Amino acid sequence: MYFHTGFKGRKLDNIGYNPKVCLEVSSPGKIYSTSEAKDFTMRFWSVLVFGEASIVHDDEFKLMIMNKLMEKHAREYEFKPLSLEDIKIVNLVEISIDEISGKASIDPV
Repeated sequence: MYFHTGFKGRKLDNIGYNPKVCLEVSSPGKIYSTSEAKDFTMRFWSVLVFGEASIVHDDEFKLMIMNKLMEKHAREYEFKPLSLEDIKIVNLVEISIDEISGKASIDPV
């Protein structure tokens, strides 16, 4: 798993101190109301990823990953792919995944 970030900041300081990380992604869904607040509920899903973070230093590898991210997330746009020169301003972090877990609250079928 990869993400890009700046070259300085708390996130990188923390990774330098202890590379063990947890990444959480979630999405809220529909709220179900009742006459009493204690009985409200909400549909949702969430995923937790546990692993170890490290900075990617290989510019060729960074270029490949960043161009793949662009292809995935911006494929409906026209753009010139990144170059090795462009990649020098990108800091890429890799998370080596040790464990993934998740849960969801869904409507019954």
